[in-house]
Amino acid sequence: MSVINYNRFKAHSVFGIVGTGNSVAFITRHKKVRNYVAVTACEHVMVWDLLKQIKVATLQCPANAGTARILCARPPLEGSSTHLAVGYAKGHVALFTIAGNSDIEPVIFHGHRGPVSALTFDRTGMRLASAGVDGEIVLSDVVSETGLVRLRGHKGVVTQVLFMHTRDVLVSSGRDGAIKFWDIASAHCFRTLTALTPQVWDIALVKDDSRLIVGGDDAVLQVWGLRFTAHSSAGHESPGGAAGTENKASDSPKSKFFCLDTEGERAEDDTKELVAPVLPGTEDEIKLPADDASILSVENLGRLLRSKVGRVMGLRCTGPLLACYGQYGALDVFRILNEEEVQERVRRRLKRDRKRLRATAGDEAAAEAESEAMSAEPQLADEMRAIVSLPVHGKISALSAVLDDQQQHQQSEQQMLYLATLYNNNSLAVHKWNCSGEAVIDHDNEKEELEKNTVCLLSSEGHRAEVRVAQFSSVGDTLVTLSNEAVKTWARSHYEDHCINTFPLESHVRTMVIAPGDRHAVLGTSTGHLQLLDLSTGHVVEDIAAAHTRAGTAAGSCEVTALALTADGKGLISAGNDKTVRCWKFELVSDQSSGRRLSLQDTEETVSVNDCVSCVKCSPDGRLVAVATLDNKETLYHTDTMKLHHELYGKTLPTTDMSFSSDGSILVIGCMDTTLNIHGTDFGDRRKLLKDAHTGGVTCVQFQGNTHLFFSAGRDGLIKYWDADSFQRIMTLRGHDGNIRCLSLTPKGDMLATAGQDQSIRFWHRTEELLELSEEREMERKRQDEEEAEDEELMAGQKRHVEGETKDAEAVRASKPTYRTEDAIDMILAGIEMYRQTLEYPDGPKHYLLLTYGLTDPLECFLRVLQRIKSSELEEAIIQLELPHILSVLLLLCRLGKEGRLTEVAVRVAVVAVRTNMTQLSASRDALPILRSLDAHVEKFCSQLTDSLGFNMAALQQCADRLAKKNEAFMYSDALDRLATRNKNRKRKEDATKRAMISIR
Repeated sequence: MSVINYNRFKAHSVFGIVGTGNSVAFITRHKKVRNYVAVTACEHVMVWDLLKQIKVATLQCPANAGTARILCARPPLEGSSTHLAVGYAKGHVALFTIAGNSDIEPVIFHGHRGPVSALTFDRTGMRLASAGVDGEIVLSDVVSETGLVRLRGHKGVVTQVLFMHTRDVLVSSGRDGAIKFWDIASAHCFRTLTALTPQVWDIALVKDDSRLIVGGDDAVLQVWGLRFTAHSSAGHESPGGAAGTENKASDSPKSKFFCLDTEGERAEDDTKELVAPVLPGTEDEIKLPADDASILSVENLGRLLRSKVGRVMGLRCTGPLLACYGQYGALDVFRILNEEEVQERVRRRLKRDRKRLRATAGDEAAAEAESEAMSAEPQLADEMRAIVSLPVHGKISALSAVLDDQQQHQQSEQQMLYLATLYNNNSLAVHKWNCSGEAVIDHDNEKEELEKNTVCLLSSEGHRAEVRVAQFSSVGDTLVTLSNEAVKTWARSHYEDHCINTFPLESHVRTMVIAPGDRHAVLGTSTGHLQLLDLSTGHVVEDIAAAHTRAGTAAGSCEVTALALTADGKGLISAGNDKTVRCWKFELVSDQSSGRRLSLQDTEETVSVNDCVSCVKCSPDGRLVAVATLDNKETLYHTDTMKLHHELYGKTLPTTDMSFSSDGSILVIGCMDTTLNIHGTDFGDRRKLLKDAHTGGVTCVQFQGNTHLFFSAGRDGLIKYWDADSFQRIMTLRGHDGNIRCLSLTPKGDMLATAGQDQSIRFWHRTEELLELSEEREMERKRQDEEEAEDEELMAGQKRHVEGETKDAEAVRASKPTYRTEDAIDMILAGIEMYRQTLEYPDGPKHYLLLTYGLTDPLECFLRVLQRIKSSELEEAIIQLELPHILSVLLLLCRLGKEGRLTEVAVRVAVVAVRTNMTQLSASRDALPILRSLDAHVEKFCSQLTDSLGFNMAALQQCADRLAKKNEAFMYSDALDRLATRNKNRKRKEDATKRAMISIR
């Protein structure tokens, strides 16, 4: 029995996409806000240089996170964006570092049970809020790389989350029509606003968080006024502001994380904490509000009318401008006026109203009284106004807006608004608009206005529609792809695959094959024409009208559905909906303009079939021609005579694709009924029926050259590698999202190209790595188990109860169990076992952890184990531990405290362990002495850490003061030098002028 070695195929490159999905964002680099833009593209995030119109970076999540759905750039630090947060379809949030070393592994937060729908950073960039289709909001700390809290309250998809700039408040909106205001400090929703629309799709905060703009299902934008009470708990400033210093004089007990009232010693102190706080410098207590709703008063101010109907797709605010886009390609820009402009508009409005009253009222006294009764309060028309409705290239999928206020525009008193628009046809454009002047758009010449306002248009690196046909050249160095709108040629490279030529199509083309010589392509159109396209110039050198006609007339021309080259490359076979198969041959004919050129000649050989043809293939050995029709039948003909050889049956749905092996002995048929049929061509026998090969149906199949191995692809987005002799599946390639339309193999079989519904083109290359089928099946089983655990939340169903968390709790912990949690638990248990084994057998062999880390102290080794676990996984691993293991961990931390070796990670582990197991620890006699000792050690460590941080802060402040004084001295000396230079230049000019005057006299 011969042993067959199979080589593994791996993903090589992804190209042909400019941007997909629903997210785009400008990236600030070196204080330039409009030169770079990041877009979601399948499972990648691509960064484009808008000046050079090239791709400069591709970011990919190492975990199997699915398609990238949403992204958000961190606020610039020192003039550059440092991080990029990306939300994925499987609920992951990845934080990429885009400044400096791009090889840093991203931080991954496992926070949601479904796709992420919204992301936002706070003003400082230290906190990240993410929302998903599961109706939950997760607040994460970027610095410590951990989740802070999970907020639950929305019923359905959360569409947007925003941080307020003036208060520590989070605002969220959802498709349930509710807008919620969350106090971050207490993790509590203190106000819920029901918008005047069934679904809220986006929101925006403007005018220092005093105005809330809501986009819903209709053609208007709702505007709400927000006003907080003076002494509301939600009125504190963001962390780092003045509110953070108001708690210095609080009487709260020290070590508040370990306030275990076991003896009743702190009962009196705890009752004191319930007293309402006192205002600084007064003796009066604050009167707390009667309910949460009284903290914030909301008033409906009116509506802003959009230019077109349909729901709102997104709102983007930058500076005093608000951009809104909807379903039907409308891009409206509104201006939010400042206080001076508002007062001026109010003054003009009142003046007009008084003038109108004097003209209409007969009694002057009554007119004066009515004019005094008019309100001088600003109205919505005084605060906001629509300035322009910009024309766009098509339907917008995502939008990012930035206001360029650089020095050159300040000098010319201009404000340029730059809008990066991602379209649903795989293209990206950047538009600009001068917002300083009056908006003037000539809607009669929208194309000219669009070209004038378009800064750049990225469209050549991808098709505008799905790729229907892809085929390698005879050498394999060029790939030709066909879509409804164009034919593109791609150069295959080891570094980057790029588009060489793009040839627009004037008519709808269904199928294509590359002619011999790789210089021409034969196109079959929907009108029954056969066109010969020159791949070097893009010209159609020959157009055969009515190659396939219905009832033999040109007026009844029908679609050409299939083309196939003969084995010798000298002929072509075409088929269409006219139920005929025609044979053609290639010939060189004379041409007056170009000498001799390639041409198609009809051989008059025609075969009639019983139904429309869906696929035609020729065997590589030149013996047979296979024709598949819509009556679920395949017919084999002899190539030389076109006489019947065999008819193949047994399918319930029509055939989508067929492929012959290199020796012509095997025919593989892919059907819409999810099956693969393997037939022998000599006797027409069906050797194997592979059921459920692809969920939803098989779309394409092709044999690898000089082998009996073949590839198949289907509507499930999977590519499967098969052995036609043993009928075994070798491996499965994953990457596409959605239906795979076509695939193509190089003649050598070392490179596979696929194109799918996600508008991406992918190369898969054959490696030298040999795979074992049993190991491959085991890896697939593990992968399936992990996916089932994530989808069905098997691990989440086994999570232990945590104090304070109930089914209807508004705020719960941010972390959730994942398949990585078990690995973290195993590491902690191994560290506990290592310490126990070292104490029991000090003279025995060393534990493998001690050998791994090169340590001799077991406590130091256990601390190293805790530090090696990722911050995003450590908390959940501690929560999942049972009580005996929790006691062991606390005991080890207590011994670390006795030796003065506590760290921030150790204290965090202690806090999480005590909080989540408070009930069990309070009832355990063994835990009480451990907790008392650990409380003292943690209090001492925190006090020392606070003193150290305070000393360092004071030292840094002193260094900053010295540097500022030094800079002031430098600035003063520089100013004196510049003044001396100007005086010297002025004196030189005056002397030159005097000399000129003397010479004239």
